[in-house]
Amino acid sequence: MKAALEKLLPDLIVCVSGVLVGYIGFSLLNWWLYGGFWANAGLVLLLHGPVFIVYIALLLLLRRRWPRFVSRAALVVCGVGVGLFPVLGWFPVYSLRPDIAAIILAIQIASVAVLASATYVILRLAGRVRET
Repeated sequence: MKAALEKLLPDLIVCVSGVLVGYIGFSLLNWWLYGGFWANAGLVLLLHGPVFIVYIALLLLLRRRWPRFVSRAALVVCGVGVGLFPVLGWFPVYSLRPDIAAIILAIQIASVAVLASATYVILRLAGRVRET
């Protein structure tokens, strides 16, 4: 149990750091566009908290299952992407219509999958370039 926690904790820190970087980016964008920084950003963080938690858990589960595909770089990149989800104002857990929530959830999952896949491909290409 302790060994599993020792493996999970660094990945959790890396993923949460990526989410925080993305969320700070969202907050700065919100401040630049609308002039409101802390009041709106804090409310959005509370609204988007369950979404962050679900995606962090999903990414850590995928990292545990496929460590070569979901690297630490992918955790950071996907974390930043998840942190930027509030830019669009999409919160699937608060949607009043299940069909709209399903579409939003599908878009978010697809975007995380694309980010993880792109990171995997870039890291593989970088590894091949270093070999030559």
